[in-house]
Amino acid sequence: MSIHEIQAERIRGDLLELLRHETPVADDTLHSALRHLKGRAASPDQVKAALRWLERQGLVTIEAFDELLSATITGTGLSWLAREIYLDGIVRRSAG
Repeated sequence: MSIHEIQAERIRGDLLELLRHETPVADDTLHSALRHLKGRAASPDQVKAALRWLERQGLVTIEAFDELLSATITGTGLSWLAREIYLDGIVRRSAG
């Protein structure tokens, strides 16, 4: 697995954790929160790609407003956060 794939998996997990607390959230707000709250450097394009990937997996829904994406976590996304389901492609922080 490449470093880019590992980074993408971590970004996806961090985005779900951020969406747990507030939803819907705009992609530019999530981009800023990744940097300030999670210490994760990601480009705006990486955030959008991660959100689209999460949408394809059924973990978030997205509304598009021109260039802006607004993401809302789904019940499946909440189940992933509650450790009720496992999905390849997302890094989960340890329970401890």
